[in-house]
Amino acid sequence: MRLSKIEDAEALKQIRIIGDEVENKKDDDLPEAIAKTHGAGVLWRNMHDTIGAPEDKYDNIVVGLANVIRENALVDWYRNHETKRQMREELDDYLYVSRDVVDYNTADKIIEEAMRLAEFNHEEFRNHAK
Repeated sequence: MRLSKIEDAEALKQIRIIGDEVENKKDDDLPEAIAKTHGAGVLWRNMHDTIGAPEDKYDNIVVGLANVIRENALVDWYRNHETKRQMREELDDYLYVSRDVVDYNTADKIIEEAMRLAEFNHEEFRNHAK
């Protein structure tokens, strides 16, 4: 009986270690600016085709999108329709200002994809919520 409890405790310890590694994953393939910006990694990996920015500008656009989302991420923001509406407006404003790099005609598509990824990965922005 006691051996079973010890084995269970060890298994739980291993699960927690693996969980921490997954949650706090380090990606050596990320550019430095992306790696330093919380939440940018998930956008950087998934939005290249959607954003369609030139290679030399892509990282800056992704960092900007992540910053807008993070700055507007209130506690439980992903459950609050008003907060998400405001976040979409801020993203739209950012893309409008960046229209020399990103085709503004694709702004709605970029915003929807960024919001979908951010909501699905809201933990990426969790520690930085106001």
